[in-house]
Amino acid sequence: MNRLLLVLLALLVENAYSKPKHHPEPVEPVHVHSHLERFHEEKGITIYIDLRSREILPNGVIAWKVWNYHVPKDLDGYIFKSERVQTEYDCKTHQFRLIMRVAHENPMGEGEIVAAAIDPRGWENLEPDSLAQREWNFFCK
Repeated sequence: MNRLLLVLLALLVENAYSKPKHHPEPVEPVHVHSHLERFHEEKGITIYIDLRSREILPNGVIAWKVWNYHVPKDLDGYIFKSERVQTEYDCKTHQFRLIMRVAHENPMGEGEIVAAAIDPRGWENLEPDSLAQREWNFFCK
C-alpha cells in the first residue's frame, strides 16, 4: 500500500512540474495607443491622429488628434503635457476649423483634464504646404 502511494505521489509530482504538451502561439501585445497614428513631429510637439474618432459628414470629416508636448505647457498655472484637439475638415470648400481643445496633465491625452475650451475662430482656409493642408489631405483624399 505504501508502495502504491509512493508511485502515485511520484506521478503527481512529475505531472505537476512537467511542461505542457500544447504550446500556445504567442499573443501579440495589445498597445494602449494602437488607435493613434503618429502623423507629424517638429520641435517640441508630436501630433497623433485618433483613427477611432473619425466621423464622416456629408461635406467632410470630424476627427480628434493628440498633441503630445515634449516639454510641459503652462496655462495660467495649469500644467499639461498633452491636448486632445477636435477638428472639422470641409472636403468641398478646402477649409478646416478647430472645434474643441482639452488639455491633459499626462502625455497622450491621459490623466486629469486641466483645461478645456471651444475654439471660437471658425472656418479657416488652408495654406499651401501647411500642417493643416496635410491633415486635410489625410482625411479628405
